[in-house]
Amino acid sequence: MMAPSLAYLKATKNGIIGNPSRKSELARDGSITLIVEHLNPRHASQSLSSSEEGRIEAAHIVSSLSYGSREALKSLLTARLHHVLIYSLSIIQPSDSDGLVSALTRALKAFSTALADIVGPPLWGLHVEHAELKPDAVAALEEIFQVSSMDVWLPFLLSSATQVSISIAWVVASCVRHQRHRDAAIQWLPPADRSKETKGKRGWERPDIGNSNAPGRGGGWLVRNIIELYRCKDFKVQEAALSALAAVIKDSRSVVSVLRRPHTSEDALAPIIALIRSRHIDVQLAACLCATHMIRASPPPPLGPHGSPPNYDGSPALTIIHVLSDVIGSSMPSPIKTKACHILAALTRDEREIEKIAVDIGALNKVASLMVDLIPKDKLGWEEDEPEGTMRLREALLMAAAALTLQWDGVRRDLSSQAFFPCIHVCMSHPSVGVRYAACQCARVLCRSVSVLRTSVVDSGMGKVLFELIKNPDEDLRVRVAAMAGICNLLNDFSPMRAALLEQGAISTIVGLAHSEDKSLRLNSLWAIKNALFNAMLREKHMIIEELTWDFLAALLLDYDEEIREQAVNVVRNLADNDSDFVFEGLGPVRLAGCLESTLISPNESIVTQGLWAIANLGSGSPEYLSALIARPMFAEAIQNSLHHSKVDVRRAATSCVYKLVRRNVRELLDTGIENTLRNLTGRPVSLSGSSELQMGYESDREIAEKVKMTLGIIEKNKGFS
Repeated sequence: MMAPSLAYLKATKNGIIGNPSRKSELARDGSITLIVEHLNPRHASQSLSSSEEGRIEAAHIVSSLSYGSREALKSLLTARLHHVLIYSLSIIQPSDSDGLVSALTRALKAFSTALADIVGPPLWGLHVEHAELKPDAVAALEEIFQVSSMDVWLPFLLSSATQVSISIAWVVASCVRHQRHRDAAIQWLPPADRSKETKGKRGWERPDIGNSNAPGRGGGWLVRNIIELYRCKDFKVQEAALSALAAVIKDSRSVVSVLRRPHTSEDALAPIIALIRSRHIDVQLAACLCATHMIRASPPPPLGPHGSPPNYDGSPALTIIHVLSDVIGSSMPSPIKTKACHILAALTRDEREIEKIAVDIGALNKVASLMVDLIPKDKLGWEEDEPEGTMRLREALLMAAAALTLQWDGVRRDLSSQAFFPCIHVCMSHPSVGVRYAACQCARVLCRSVSVLRTSVVDSGMGKVLFELIKNPDEDLRVRVAAMAGICNLLNDFSPMRAALLEQGAISTIVGLAHSEDKSLRLNSLWAIKNALFNAMLREKHMIIEELTWDFLAALLLDYDEEIREQAVNVVRNLADNDSDFVFEGLGPVRLAGCLESTLISPNESIVTQGLWAIANLGSGSPEYLSALIARPMFAEAIQNSLHHSKVDVRRAATSCVYKLVRRNVRELLDTGIENTLRNLTGRPVSLSGSSELQMGYESDREIAEKVKMTLGIIEKNKGFS
């Protein structure tokens, strides 16, 4: 095919605007490859009066092709558009126009954002998944964040052309979603500064972003220059810069600790809070998002006198919530309200004090009221052509409600008695994947309350809908994962729906999903099984393990994924509660001992803790079974290491474990020198024949110290009968 003419490029640009079918046609007839090649000056047609003009048109076309057509996006990936764009930017000359640089950086922004939307996680609600494109999208995004690539495109952040710097800021804002990309962007330095940073340093030393004299000072090159950008008066630049800073500082405590100086004029949060009062709503929301991530990544305040809890300063959060609440309750367009809801959810999620502030000033009431207004009143079903903006707003409202009700039982009870609650049930059958997903998240949170479970959930039939969602193989995987999280709460021992779910064969379905290739679905399925086994009767345990099988459980106990292993150990812990010999006989004492020994020597503290609690529950088993466990070569050393662990949760589990074993008068355990270790924890003299290298001082936690004394008392008593 001949190189495209300038007239063809202009006609194509105008023809694909808002026309997904035309974009797909370009992918099928091979035109996209030629258009991408035209971005490279070596391929630009020499017959054009201006090859630069043709490259600008080609850049506009690929920007438009990045959205609206899966086939077009696939063709751009195949043509390695990101590579072509980065190369084109690398050979920009001073004589090239700002229009060309602006078109190329805008194309990089559009394409890289489309890649980030495929890779995830989503920024403003779920997108339709393109699983077949994900591997190539992941690889392309990794290349964009390689140092050699950032050496090309990131310096354009300082371009004198406003549109160029805005586009680069949006690349950062839209594409920095994973910690590895965040770290790469934070640590990046211009090549000249890199040589200064490493001069005189040893190879293993890392640059200190807090060093006031280092090129990477002030949070790093990128952070410093983004901050300079949002200080300008151009509101478009402010929005882009604040959004970029929000992406970079999210979960980055090391960077935020450099930027924050609470209650001083140097606190980086103060000017961001000031921008929340901007006259431009887009700047307001960008500032709210940036301040949200800065607050959540801020180091905890120091303890008060005598170790008392610090006073929480909720004024910055209060300012953000007031703005977001006003937006949600206003007549502003749906996309604006949607963003406000997602930011509100991000600010309050898992933050008990901030959640309370939001509820107290009425943010939840505005969320619930708007949600009720969006539900069809005729109950004849959803509109087939419902605007996407309305669907996304509905999803965002549900996510905000889930975040605002997570920590407070009274808030959940109040919400369940309002008109909002039926909206959740209705939305679980919405055509939009995002709405169904968000409704399941809301259901999961509300099912945490016993009173809500016994009234609203039972009366509405919500549990049945959740079960149908996880059973449906055609349902979106993300919805099934969220629905399974709700099922976890329905299987708790206090749930009135637990017995009905077990009788309906829920365990068979859940066990089937525990074999899924998707890690999240496997994990939630095991969590549900663990909950079903808590305080279960022996006949229920028999029924559950008949579906799960001992062999599958043994495999899970040695799974390569640590979160899966932790839940598998939890399953053993609950199975063994009051029925330890049942577990020994089912798994076999030798196989069980080997699996549990592996948990005790795991570097993962959560796995060690759950392993110790599982052994504590097994401690009521027959002595011959316990002997097989204690005989493992690393068991005694692992137990003693756990008694001296730095984390109190591990030590509590370890002392309970030893207490349970000593109660069975297991001689093998006493022969390991455990008595000396216990006496050392009480501060009493110990025999030098014990494990002296483990004797590191007495226990300060009262609960643990009391358990140690009780254990030593049992040992002394048993000595009297020996």
